[in-house]
Amino acid sequence: MGRLGENKSSDEPKTRAGLVDESGVQERIKQESRDYQKQQRAKHLQYWNDEKAKIDGLTPEGLEQYLNDNKLNSDLARAGMHTIKINPYELALIKLAMSKKGARSSKALFVDFCKSILKIK
Repeated sequence: MGRLGENKSSDEPKTRAGLVDESGVQERIKQESRDYQKQQRAKHLQYWNDEKAKIDGLTPEGLEQYLNDNKLNSDLARAGMHTIKINPYELALIKLAMSKKGARSSKALFVDFCKSILKIK
């Protein structure tokens, strides 16, 4: 125990964090989000590239075998090509099909459509 009147914390210099405005906090959060997304993309990129190279070289029979062998991997994180360009007519067509099918997204609609063609459950 120290003597009366002795302040133990006075030996350490006190530093004070600078004031932070709201826009600074928002920018920091956005940057952290971008960094996380980059990290996740890098994490999955090599796997995506390896699998894509395999798939590009397969025949239709090989693709069927790949699908059968990888059914349990159908819910893995998505990476790689993920955008398409459509015109307004195609957008309306997709939106109506999603509505009638009860699909939550155009990707889900497309995947269900592909499975129906291939008769995969």
